[in-house]
Amino acid sequence: MYFKIGTTLKFKCRPGYIPVEKKSNEITCLDNLTWSEPEVFCERLSCDKPADIAHGQMHYKDFLFESSVNYTCKEEQGYTMFSRKNYRDCQADGTWSGKPPVCKESICDNIWELQEEARKCTSTPDEWIKYLQVQYLYLQIENLKLDIEIKKKKLSEK
Repeated sequence: MYFKIGTTLKFKCRPGYIPVEKKSNEITCLDNLTWSEPEVFCERLSCDKPADIAHGQMHYKDFLFESSVNYTCKEEQGYTMFSRKNYRDCQADGTWSGKPPVCKESICDNIWELQEEARKCTSTPDEWIKYLQVQYLYLQIENLKLDIEIKKKKLSEK
Protein backbone atom coordinates (compact mmCIF):
# COMPACT_ATOMS: atom_id res chain seq x y z
CA MET A 1 0.00 0.00 0.00
CA TYR A 2 1.35 3.42 -0.97
CA PHE A 3 0.42 6.82 0.38
CA LYS A 4 0.66 10.25 -1.26
CA ILE A 5 3.01 12.86 0.16
CA GLY A 6 1.10 14.86 2.75
CA THR A 7 -1.15 11.97 3.73
CA THR A 8 -1.88 11.98 7.43
CA LEU A 9 -2.72 8.83 9.37
CA LYS A 10 -4.38 8.89 12.77
CA PHE A 11 -3.83 6.19 15.35
CA LYS A 12 -5.94 5.22 18.28
CA CYS A 13 -4.92 3.57 21.52
CA ARG A 14 -5.31 -0.16 22.01
CA PRO A 15 -7.53 -1.46 24.84
CA GLY A 16 -5.88 -0.82 28.19
CA TYR A 17 -4.18 2.35 26.94
CA ILE A 18 -5.35 5.97 26.98
CA PRO A 19 -4.29 9.05 24.97
CA VAL A 20 -1.59 11.25 26.49
CA GLU A 21 -2.77 14.85 26.76
CA LYS A 22 -1.25 17.33 24.28
CA LYS A 23 0.40 14.59 22.24
CA SER A 24 -0.43 14.08 18.59
CA ASN A 25 -1.74 10.73 17.42
CA GLU A 26 -0.93 11.54 13.78
CA ILE A 27 1.93 10.85 11.40
CA THR A 28 2.40 12.42 7.97
CA CYS A 29 4.03 11.17 4.77
CA LEU A 30 6.87 13.64 4.15
CA ASP A 31 8.46 14.94 0.94
CA ASN A 32 11.44 12.58 1.44
CA LEU A 33 8.98 9.63 1.37
CA THR A 34 9.36 8.84 5.06
CA TRP A 35 6.88 9.25 7.85
CA SER A 36 7.09 12.01 10.44
CA GLU A 37 8.37 10.89 13.83
CA PRO A 38 5.42 9.67 15.92
CA GLU A 39 5.02 10.93 19.45
CA VAL A 40 4.27 8.58 22.30
CA PHE A 41 0.57 9.35 22.40
CA CYS A 42 -0.77 6.41 24.42
CA GLU A 43 0.00 5.27 27.94
CA ARG A 44 -1.24 2.43 30.09
CA LEU A 45 -4.42 3.31 31.91
CA SER A 46 -4.45 3.29 35.67
CA CYS A 47 -6.89 1.31 37.78
CA ASP A 48 -8.07 2.82 41.05
CA LYS A 49 -6.33 1.53 44.15
CA PRO A 50 -7.90 -1.86 44.91
CA ALA A 51 -9.63 -2.52 48.20
CA ASP A 52 -7.52 -3.35 51.22
CA ILE A 53 -8.32 -6.64 52.92
CA ALA A 54 -8.90 -7.21 56.60
CA HIS A 55 -5.94 -8.88 58.35
CA GLY A 56 -3.84 -8.77 55.18
CA GLN A 57 -1.36 -6.71 53.22
CA MET A 58 -1.19 -5.62 49.59
CA HIS A 59 2.05 -5.81 47.58
CA TYR A 60 2.35 -3.94 44.28
CA LYS A 61 4.60 -1.96 41.94
CA ASP A 62 1.88 0.24 40.43
CA PHE A 63 -1.81 0.17 39.47
CA LEU A 64 -1.35 0.35 35.69
CA PHE A 65 -2.95 -1.89 33.06
CA GLU A 66 -1.53 -5.45 33.14
CA SER A 67 -0.07 -4.95 36.63
CA SER A 68 -0.89 -7.29 39.49
CA VAL A 69 -1.51 -6.71 43.15
CA ASN A 70 -0.59 -9.62 45.44
CA TYR A 71 -2.08 -10.09 48.89
CA THR A 72 -0.69 -11.86 51.94
CA CYS A 73 -2.36 -12.55 55.26
CA LYS A 74 -0.91 -11.56 58.62
CA GLU A 75 0.10 -15.09 59.58
CA GLU A 76 2.06 -13.87 62.60
CA GLN A 77 -1.29 -12.64 63.95
CA GLY A 78 -2.99 -15.98 63.25
CA TYR A 79 -4.58 -15.37 59.83
CA THR A 80 -4.34 -17.52 56.70
CA MET A 81 -5.44 -17.07 53.07
CA PHE A 82 -8.93 -18.47 52.61
CA SER A 83 -9.36 -17.51 48.92
CA ARG A 84 -8.13 -19.54 45.96
CA LYS A 85 -6.40 -16.54 44.38
CA ASN A 86 -4.19 -14.17 46.31
CA TYR A 87 -3.85 -11.63 43.47
CA ARG A 88 -5.86 -9.28 41.26
CA ASP A 89 -4.95 -7.89 37.82
CA CYS A 90 -5.61 -4.39 36.42
CA GLN A 91 -7.76 -5.02 33.33
CA ALA A 92 -8.17 -3.09 30.06
CA ASP A 93 -11.48 -1.60 31.24
CA GLY A 94 -9.84 -0.07 34.34
CA THR A 95 -11.29 -2.57 36.82
CA TRP A 96 -9.60 -5.22 38.93
CA SER A 97 -10.08 -8.89 38.17
CA GLY A 98 -11.93 -11.10 40.64
CA LYS A 99 -12.83 -10.20 44.18
CA PRO A 100 -10.53 -9.19 47.02
CA PRO A 101 -9.13 -12.29 48.73
CA VAL A 102 -10.15 -13.14 52.28
CA CYS A 103 -7.94 -13.81 55.30
CA LYS A 104 -9.54 -15.98 57.98
CA GLU A 105 -8.46 -16.49 61.53
CA SER A 106 -6.81 -19.84 62.10
CA ILE A 107 -8.47 -21.86 64.82
CA CYS A 108 -5.71 -23.51 66.82
CA ASP A 109 -5.91 -26.23 69.42
CA ASN A 110 -4.99 -24.96 72.84
CA ILE A 111 -7.36 -27.23 74.75
CA TRP A 112 -5.37 -30.44 75.19
CA GLU A 113 -1.74 -30.97 75.98
CA LEU A 114 -0.97 -33.29 73.08
CA GLN A 115 2.16 -34.39 71.31
CA GLU A 116 3.56 -31.70 69.04
CA GLU A 117 2.76 -33.63 65.85
CA ALA A 118 -0.88 -33.93 66.93
CA ARG A 119 -1.32 -30.15 67.08
CA LYS A 120 -2.95 -28.65 64.04
CA CYS A 121 -4.35 -25.30 63.03
CA THR A 122 -7.44 -25.17 60.88
CA SER A 123 -9.03 -22.35 58.96
CA THR A 124 -12.56 -23.60 58.23
CA PRO A 125 -15.33 -24.91 60.47
CA ASP A 126 -15.36 -28.26 58.61
CA GLU A 127 -11.62 -28.70 59.22
CA TRP A 128 -12.12 -27.81 62.87
CA ILE A 129 -14.90 -30.41 63.25
CA LYS A 130 -12.74 -33.09 61.63
CA TYR A 131 -9.87 -32.13 63.89
CA LEU A 132 -12.06 -32.37 67.00
CA GLN A 133 -13.30 -35.79 65.88
CA VAL A 134 -9.71 -37.00 65.49
CA GLN A 135 -8.83 -35.60 68.91
CA TYR A 136 -11.84 -37.33 70.45
CA LEU A 137 -10.72 -40.66 68.95
CA TYR A 138 -7.18 -40.01 70.13
CA LEU A 139 -8.40 -39.44 73.69
CA GLN A 140 -10.59 -42.57 73.55
CA ILE A 141 -7.60 -44.65 72.44
CA GLU A 142 -5.43 -43.19 75.21
CA ASN A 143 -8.20 -43.97 77.71
CA LEU A 144 -8.44 -47.57 76.44
CA LYS A 145 -4.66 -47.96 76.77
CA LEU A 146 -4.88 -46.75 80.34
CA ASP A 147 -7.72 -49.20 81.10
CA ILE A 148 -5.67 -52.07 79.65
CA GLU A 149 -2.66 -51.11 81.79
CA ILE A 150 -4.84 -50.98 84.91
CA LYS A 151 -6.36 -54.39 84.14
CA LYS A 152 -2.91 -55.89 83.45
CA LYS A 153 -1.67 -54.57 86.76
CA LYS A 154 -4.67 -56.02 88.62
CA LEU A 155 -4.19 -59.40 86.94
CA SER A 156 -0.49 -59.48 87.80
CA GLU A 157 -1.30 -58.73 91.46
CA LYS A 158 -3.49 -61.84 91.78
